Amino acid sequence: MHTTIDLFCGAGGITTGFQLAGFQCLYGNDSNPSAIETFHFNHPESWADPRKIESIDPLSVRRKLRLGKGELSVLTGGPPCQGFSINAPERFLEDPRNALFKHYMRSVNDLARKTSEFEH
Repeated sequence: MHTTIDLFCGAGGITTGFQLAGFQCLYGNDSNPSAIETFHFNHPESWADPRKIESIDPLSVRRKLRLGKGELSVLTGGPPCQGFSINAPERFLEDPRNALFKHYMRSVNDLARKTSEFEH
């Protein structure tokens, strides 16, 4: 079985695409209440987490999902880029969303990290 975790999942569009390709989403995270409610409606089999990504410990998520190293097929996500995107009408270097990609990268690193409790 191919699995995904979707960070900044919104309503679950990326997850839907991966499902159509045969993947199962184990976990979706978005701090927007309407988005995560819609994600949960669209993907009731996935753990829908409404917390801010800054407060999430990826290793705890991995433990709860009982994922060992190499068991997650794909980590997806769409960190916000409005503050620095070339397509934004105005760019704001001080936009607090500009740093959220760092939490995505932390998740990438932590989900790939070896933890002996789940090694097979």
